[in-house]
Amino acid sequence: MGSETARDESGGDRFADVAISRRRFVQLSAATAGALAFPGSAHSDYTSEKTGDRYEFVRNHTSEDYEIPTLIRVTDESGLGALADLDGIRTYRETRTPEPAAYGRLDEEAVSTVLDVEAVSTLEFSSGANPFWKLGEYPEGVFPDPSEAVGYIGFEETEAGLSSLADRHPDRLNLVSIGESPGHRDLFEGESDPKDLWVAELTTDVGDGGAFEEKEKLVYSLSIHGDERVGVEAGNRFIERVLAGEEPDVEALLEEVVLVFLYANPDGWVAREPRYSDQGEAFERVNATGVDPNRQYPTAGRIDPAHYPADPDGADLIDDSSGIDEGVPQRVAEHTPDSLAIAHHMRGYENVELFCDLHGMNWSEEFVVSLVANGQFDHRALAEMDRLNHAIGTGIEEEIGSLEENIEAISLGPERYDPVREEGGDLPDAEAMVPESLYDFGTVYDTLGYSTTGALTDWAAQSEAVGGLGAKSIALEMAFSNTISPMKPEYLPELMAVQAGAYLGTLRAMSREAPNLSAPEVSGERSTAVVTTDSLTRSSDTLPFVGAESERTRTTAEIDANGVGTIPLTVSPPTDEISVHVRTTGSEPIHATLSDPDGAERRSFDGAGGGSKREAGWTIADPAVGRWHVTVENPRSASTEVAVLVDAVVSDTSDGAPDPRDVLGYEQRLYDSTPLAYFESYAEFTEGSVEFVSPAEVEAGVLVENDGPVYDNVVLIHDAIEATDAIDEYIEAGGTLVLTDSGVSLLCDLHAASVAPIDSRAVSTATHELAALDEHRAGSHALLENTREIERELWTLAPKGYANSGDAPTTTVVPEVFEAVGGSIAATIGGDVAVGSIGNVHVIGSLLPPSSQAHLHPFGLLDHSVSLLGHTILSNALGYKIDRGENEPLF
Repeated sequence: MGSETARDESGGDRFADVAISRRRFVQLSAATAGALAFPGSAHSDYTSEKTGDRYEFVRNHTSEDYEIPTLIRVTDESGLGALADLDGIRTYRETRTPEPAAYGRLDEEAVSTVLDVEAVSTLEFSSGANPFWKLGEYPEGVFPDPSEAVGYIGFEETEAGLSSLADRHPDRLNLVSIGESPGHRDLFEGESDPKDLWVAELTTDVGDGGAFEEKEKLVYSLSIHGDERVGVEAGNRFIERVLAGEEPDVEALLEEVVLVFLYANPDGWVAREPRYSDQGEAFERVNATGVDPNRQYPTAGRIDPAHYPADPDGADLIDDSSGIDEGVPQRVAEHTPDSLAIAHHMRGYENVELFCDLHGMNWSEEFVVSLVANGQFDHRALAEMDRLNHAIGTGIEEEIGSLEENIEAISLGPERYDPVREEGGDLPDAEAMVPESLYDFGTVYDTLGYSTTGALTDWAAQSEAVGGLGAKSIALEMAFSNTISPMKPEYLPELMAVQAGAYLGTLRAMSREAPNLSAPEVSGERSTAVVTTDSLTRSSDTLPFVGAESERTRTTAEIDANGVGTIPLTVSPPTDEISVHVRTTGSEPIHATLSDPDGAERRSFDGAGGGSKREAGWTIADPAVGRWHVTVENPRSASTEVAVLVDAVVSDTSDGAPDPRDVLGYEQRLYDSTPLAYFESYAEFTEGSVEFVSPAEVEAGVLVENDGPVYDNVVLIHDAIEATDAIDEYIEAGGTLVLTDSGVSLLCDLHAASVAPIDSRAVSTATHELAALDEHRAGSHALLENTREIERELWTLAPKGYANSGDAPTTTVVPEVFEAVGGSIAATIGGDVAVGSIGNVHVIGSLLPPSSQAHLHPFGLLDHSVSLLGHTILSNALGYKIDRGENEPLF
């Protein structure tokens, strides 16, 4: 690829003496591809002296109504006049620079008609947005405006286009191939065809290695899911705009920052081409090995045994080679060479300030949503990401205007789903799918209704000490940048112009704001005592490992049109957990439920519910032995094939945690985890004081002096304390008591007048799907001040070792009892009080639990994973204030 500049301390170019540029090599390779024989059974057998072997392959291996994107070369300009007079050429374009040529999408009849034009010399398969990118020159720009494009930007087009930009701007744009994708089998050439994983680095003096290393890095991952195209569409155009001087605010920052653009999934990108698939024009979410590339990163916390966590440091998690270690587990190396290469390359950057992953979804109440990664963030990171998210909303509105101004173009999105409705798909009507607001933000669960493990942004958010990048990390989702079978991903210029515009505004806002973010202090001259206990600490040293293995089964079934199918699975002892994934051959909107041996429904999935979740994925810890069932409903008028994949972690005994060496091939990363670390970080940012006191000190009376509270606040996040009389005395003295997690259960043992009537019958501990508040809450409650309506998740499960499926511990109070003692309810979980106040006693039922060691967690456990919502509620309870600015929906 052209002008690939290697950074070194001297700013030298390692390709300076190479006789042929990478771009020229790509061009020559394409020109000679026709000399290669192709295998397979052709649908037809057309040949012509005006078409090469590659074009004839496409023509013969697609249906007659398939419209081949075609570059039409002519001997002279008279050929353009003849072509313009023809009927049947869709998306016709022509040019006279750098040579006369035309472009069109040709079905079989149109191909025959065009070949009859005497002045036509050659037809070439040419997918992409710029109809004439294969001519090698760009007199009117590299990546055309979406409204002028003839289709989605292609992979080869991106390689050629970025190469041309790098040739023109060698001091500012560097292109690096960091590895290869697994690669689809090329049906034309008859062999596997891995694609380069490209990274584009944009900054001033890009070859100056010393300066480059010192600069802050802002990393943008583009379309890691191959069927979510708007990330690439916006990212490519943004790069060109900056280089062309059309983004002066961003260009001015390049002296201090590097903008890094990652092209993470070429396999899913090229999958729509006939040489790689016969599935029509559909992109693919997955890579060529069939795995979701956004679930395979070595994140701390619980790892799904069905995943292939890609740590390039190998099984021992120690970097002992210059590249990807040979000790990487074989199953990982085979399935996720792309993720391994990305993780290895990204770890080579210093000062990664921001990591952002641009996605696409089906439909949503919001046109764009931003989601903060699952991770351990201190006050500064949470507050700065909050401010960044506000800036993103402003940036989107500045670029494209309000929702109302774009509603006509956006409304084209729901119409694309008409084929699904026509086939009986259980979808909302088009009007109901139109977004109600332009933009909003929260956690993954707040915005999308589920959570994840192994995501790229989650990994990037983790500290370097546990193998991450230490970045502020977010992802964005764009409505109608995805499809459900049997939709075709038809390119709609008007819709793409709005979508790409929204992400252009996003990229500009993030690039402009991220280097200059500042976080306010937690204001308030308050003193806080946090009661400690060693019982919250979890250490890798104490793991009682047992022998284990992963048993994978795959069962397929054909589900009739509008039919229901039941697929059994058997759980044998001793099984620690099962991970169940239900997949269709495409992206059909199925409904699925999982029932246990007693017939009770344990999990459910609605594939027609919008958002971005594509398959049912459930985890059951300590599953009951016996016959389970997956029931699948197919709402379509066409049959579909469904596969149920079960990964069961089977131990020698049910006592102890499964050894990750046996199941995943990785050693256990050493760790010590305690949620009390949250308060150590909190103390760095508050104007007041935070001190730790032991249960023994509490019992000795350190909380009260001369009948008054020594500390304004006392926090108990556990019940490992017997000195409840001292707590009663503190409450009666007027101090503020904050009870979280199992500490809420102490309400049963307290005898202070305000809480004495509460007994054990009113307080219970249970597990819930996620640590998220119910939808209905008292928005005016003091504990919810400065929170936003969309926010519901208090902390994220996976980084703490809990499964994202019914594993969240919560201690709550019966509402009637809570209100009977004068309590005010702020919010509930499962209908019981999870956030509320009884005078000077505040309850937060789930926030800082000890980490769980029950599941596979080879990459360690984090101390806490408190969301901005949880952080704000706790701060309100302590009497501190966090300046979050406007918190009502702004867009």
